[in-house]
Order: sequence, then structure tokens, then C-alpha cells
Amino acid sequence: MKPAFLIYCNIYPAIEELSYEEKGKLFDSIFLYSMEKETVEMTGETKMAFNFIKQSLDLDTSKYESIVERNRINGKKGGRPKNQENPVGYLETQDNPEEPKKANINKNNNIKDILLSKDNNSGVDNSTSDSVKEVYDFYVSNTGSKEKLSPTRKKKIQVRLKEFGIEDCKNAILGAINDSFMSGDNDRGWKADIDYIFRNYEKTEKCIQLLNKTKNGKPESDDPLFRASIEATQKRSI
Repeated sequence: MKPAFLIYCNIYPAIEELSYEEKGKLFDSIFLYSMEKETVEMTGETKMAFNFIKQSLDLDTSKYESIVERNRINGKKGGRPKNQENPVGYLETQDNPEEPKKANINKNNNIKDILLSKDNNSGVDNSTSDSVKEVYDFYVSNTGSKEKLSPTRKKKIQVRLKEFGIEDCKNAILGAINDSFMSGDNDRGWKADIDYIFRNYEKTEKCIQLLNKTKNGKPESDDPLFRASIEATQKRSI
């Protein structure tokens, strides 16, 4: 087992919008995977980000194992080569190092785009915005919101469309706006906006459940435990 692993800074744009809980699961899974143990359960963007990072971990591990094997073979031959022109044991004399090349990341081809294009079997075409605009227009028509369809919101909706489909995305909107607690009937006057509804897999799923699910004859959001969990989430986001 490799005693350490590297995490590259250029992956941060792909995970910066994850919640602290999602980042915790991701970081835990990186450790567990590197120790050859079973990772924690992940969904949505967290799982896609992990699969992307895992490729980097596998590549580094492969390089590490190659070096270990080469050193093992050299050890059997008597250790470090006696050739003074190559005293460190490289396969060949190394040239002077060149300036490191910058990662090939630009506005049209960044890590987030790579992650969003990983799954091509979901029925959502990343090159078009028809389905995203339909969901966004549905939200605006039901709430009167003037929030713009920013690139970040578009990508969030794209991911949720892959996971739930267009009808359930609309159901999530209806679940949130028709629920009294989600619509502002709470101590803070907080309302669930489009960013909250599609923030991650769990939030969207919860809003869908609110549409029809009842608990003891009441909407689930009337449950004190549910209300407390929502309020705690909002306090952390401030």
C-alpha cells in the first residue's frame, strides 16, 4: 500500500461548490481508497468528483509501484549503480529540468465541464439548454423570481436533470413552493430558492418528497426534527 497520496490544486474548481458535508465525504473516500478500503456512499457531483480524482490517484500509484519495482531489481543487483555519470540510479542520465507546464485548463474546457460530461447516458445534452431553460422558466412562472439563469445555476440544474429527470425537477420546485415552511413560514423568514432546491441530490430529493409525502397526517416539514435540520442548514450557510 502506498504510504501517501497527492491532491492537486487544479481539482478545487470542481469541488468548491460542494457543501462541507459533501467535501467531508469526498476527503474521507480519498483516504479510504488510498488505503485500499471501501469508500463511503456518495451521490451526484460528489461521486463524479471522486471518480475524477481517483484517476489521478491511480496514475500516481502506478508510477510509485514502478519506482518500487525498479529499486527492488536494482537492490538484487547490488544497489546503486557504480556508474558515476548516473549515481542516483535513474534508467538514464537526466536532462536539466524544464519549466513546469501549466495545466491545460481554460474557460471552454475546465474541470467542471469534464465532470459534467462524464455521464453521456442520462439523456441530457450538455451542449443545449432546452431542458434547463424549461425547468428554470417553470420555477420563475411559479415564484415570480427575478433570479438570472447564471452558468452556475445552469450546471446545477443540468446535474439534477441527469439524476431525476425533468418531471421530478419540476416536482421538486412544486414541493418547495407549496410547503409553508419552505415558503417562509419559519422564524427566520427563510424561503427555499432555486439554489437551495438544486444544491445537491439530497436537497432535490427532499423537495420532491414534500410534494406528496405526509407524516402522521401532516406535511413532513411540520415535523420538528425536519424543521430543526433545515434551520441548522441555513445557519451554517450564513
